[in-house]
Amino acid sequence: MRVFVIADLHLSVDTPELLDKFRAFADEISVEDELYILGDLFNYYVGINPDDKVHTAVREINSSIISRGGKVYFIHGNRDFLLNNRDASYFKIQLLKDISRVEINGSVIAMVHGDELCDESLGYRFFRWFSRCGFMQWLFNVCTSYSYRAEIAMNMRDRSIRNFAAANFVKRMINTDKAVKLMKKIRADVLIHGHTHNAEEVMIDNQYLIMDTGDWNQRGFSYIKIEYDKVNPENRPSITIEKRNF
Repeated sequence: MRVFVIADLHLSVDTPELLDKFRAFADEISVEDELYILGDLFNYYVGINPDDKVHTAVREINSSIISRGGKVYFIHGNRDFLLNNRDASYFKIQLLKDISRVEINGSVIAMVHGDELCDESLGYRFFRWFSRCGFMQWLFNVCTSYSYRAEIAMNMRDRSIRNFAAANFVKRMINTDKAVKLMKKIRADVLIHGHTHNAEEVMIDNQYLIMDTGDWNQRGFSYIKIEYDKVNPENRPSITIEKRNF
């Protein structure tokens, strides 16, 4: 049995090659396989747009996975936190909690997007809390048009790119102390996250394994593959980071 974990595809109409690669990758997912998407599937998300070719393609890709007997799960990222249960139904995905606990053959795996584990500013932490409030999301959607929400999202994305450039293009890292604290809280052996775009793993105190899915870009992509024996649950799962070049 196999579980695939990906994050940070940032799909948009400007990156059709990434959408093609996602479609080809999804074609490998077969009966009883599972796909976990740990946020930022879209470059930005402000609601369903049936005229958006990316939205319709993602719906078709996920439908294809399900038709073959696979499952698709989704955890919010910092670019698509407005995706709600109705939207999840449209995209044929199962929406999970921002911090999800997954048990596979005796191993407990914590799955998160990852921005909550970074040393973000107080302003961002407040924004993250505020923006995930269900009532505020409803109010925002009711009081604004799709085009206005898209304009806000694009401005936020541009600001993020400028900040990244101002930081000399140095990728962020999660705070491992926060990560270990989270793992202890939910009694997890492994933590898998995205957000920082660094496909790597680190072992803390010879006990806590932290793995980054990496991202998808014009050069290639990475993902985490978990293989396990459903018939023999005493066999611990194999967890590896795999990379592919375009």
